[in-house]
Amino acid sequence: MERADLRAIDDEGHLWTLRGDALSRDGDARPARLEAELPCPSPGTWALEFIPGGMAAAVVDGRFYVRASRATSFVVTPICTDLGGAPWSPGAHVGWGVVANAWRAVGPGLLITREANPAVGWYAVTALDRSITAGVLDGSQSLLSLINEGHLILVDQRQTVAGEVLAARGESFTTLSRTVAGVVAAHDAADAWRVLVTSRSLSEDFVRVESRRDSSSPTRSVVAVDLARFIAVTDDSVELSVDRGRTFRTALRRSPPDGGGAAFERPHVGRLRDGRLAVATRDGLAVDRCR
Repeated sequence: MERADLRAIDDEGHLWTLRGDALSRDGDARPARLEAELPCPSPGTWALEFIPGGMAAAVVDGRFYVRASRATSFVVTPICTDLGGAPWSPGAHVGWGVVANAWRAVGPGLLITREANPAVGWYAVTALDRSITAGVLDGSQSLLSLINEGHLILVDQRQTVAGEVLAARGESFTTLSRTVAGVVAAHDAADAWRVLVTSRSLSEDFVRVESRRDSSSPTRSVVAVDLARFIAVTDDSVELSVDRGRTFRTALRRSPPDGGGAAFERPHVGRLRDGRLAVATRDGLAVDRCR
């Protein structure tokens, strides 16, 4: 496919593509235009996530956008963030929470709106550690984050606990993801090993899994697909695990036609309308042959 800034698959199996401020679904001839405000002070972060039921959120070059339902458009918020992972979540009842980390002189903050219109009504709840680089939120605004060079820290708003996840054993992690199937933190270890720390939700126990990597390239993302399957994306391959991350095998290896160093970038895992599993990247789709 033609190279894009971002691609993602929504909860109904449609492919969304972002180029500049133009956001299209399944190659719409007339894409929607995202409104813009002043440029964010910390650009460079890109993400697009669809929540089952029609809600969605996007980070476009640092600017945070929210869609309240399928019937509404993406609206711009006054928030910028440079965090990776998925540092936002719809509230348990109404509104959204998001961790904004673009004010380096002040530090990041957890912002919440309880308004039906997600573009207004934001207020800061607390200041967070300035070293946070990635995070995932849940509906109660519990936060799992990578801070202090990759240490995995949980702040649980329901049980009012905070501290390093025990299964992480004090190690540093490089990637953090969230899907409806669970959260996964991962890092590459010595001798072609990969370490995963995963849980079905932030309110459940975390499990540590160690497995052999099937590629020597750095791991960029590990995503939980369902109870059994994980997908790992490296610079030049897509790996599949059918035993919850214990073993991976290469499902797709990229060989750039020009022999250059192109890599899979900004991967997003989802299911297409025909039920097939797919990985969307800036350059196209890796699609399971099986239906």
